[in-house]
Amino acid sequence: MVSRTCLRPGLFLGLLIWSTTASAAALQVQLDKHALVLGEALAVSVHGDNLGVPLDSLDLAALQTNFDIYTRSTDRQTRVVHGQTQVSETLSMLLYPLRPGQLLIPALHLAGPSSAQILVAVAASGGDTPPVLFQLSLHPQTLMTRQVARLTLEIADAGSLQWGLPIKLSEPAGVYLCELAAQESTQQQDGVTRTLHPQSWALMPLKPGKVTLILPMAAALKFGTRLRYALPTLTFDAASSSYKPGR
Repeated sequence: MVSRTCLRPGLFLGLLIWSTTASAAALQVQLDKHALVLGEALAVSVHGDNLGVPLDSLDLAALQTNFDIYTRSTDRQTRVVHGQTQVSETLSMLLYPLRPGQLLIPALHLAGPSSAQILVAVAASGGDTPPVLFQLSLHPQTLMTRQVARLTLEIADAGSLQWGLPIKLSEPAGVYLCELAAQESTQQQDGVTRTLHPQSWALMPLKPGKVTLILPMAAALKFGTRLRYALPTLTFDAASSSYKPGR
């Protein structure tokens, strides 16, 4: 056995650095791909060693600016190495991009350690995933309280996707919603034949003020592969009604 006093200074320093690094906390993010098409899933794993706090407590708010978290699960492993307890955790997530473009997976922080930020290229369409167009409209656009309007969501694609319709909307505070019948059709748009998948609701504001409708993600299937898309958001103002019921 070699005593500590017999080690060369450089070698001893190297061993000391290795020992400190081996037990230090670390946080790493890995992706299954760095380029994908809007609607496709991105598998992300966050690995942490000796963090001191559960990986489940990781703040993912910044990540949700560009991605919808569809699933998440955590695996934890503990082992003893040279008398020291080593704890490894892996957070696995399935994400869907909210828009095309160069989307940032930000640096994640937990109990000191931080991961590196990563750019992901998201194309609007490509390969086996066709372009999809979404349009959300309200008619009439200017509303009074207790006035009924028609809210319409149109999804236009090449006819190769199977959509999980109808989409269920949550009623914002002070708004009444009722689903209406709608019929699928085919139209020519910019010289391209597209299949329209409309969905409509009767909408009635119950009180004056600004209303924001946030729709859930829309789900579709393409050859058995699940696709998910972010839908538009609609904001409108409801004015006070001048109508007063008689006594």
